[in-house]
Amino acid sequence: MTPTAEGAAVPHNKRVTGEITRIRKEPGTGYGFVVYGNREYFFHATAIGQELFALLEQGDRVSFVPLRSPKGPRAIDVERVTA
Repeated sequence: MTPTAEGAAVPHNKRVTGEITRIRKEPGTGYGFVVYGNREYFFHATAIGQELFALLEQGDRVSFVPLRSPKGPRAIDVERVTA
């Protein structure tokens, strides 16, 4: 694991679970943010598929792979966690 700027460890290529804090569902520009530890990760609707994205809501639990990018922390391979 590698420490982040805020001090939380981010696993490399390991799935983590977080909660969606914000989601925006506008035609052509769907995106959201998920929190893991003390970091917020961006994800775009096209990266997870429109069908899954349409089902997601603020407060949902999701699993994802955290990724660093030049634009900041990103969530890839996002999947909804069901109870």
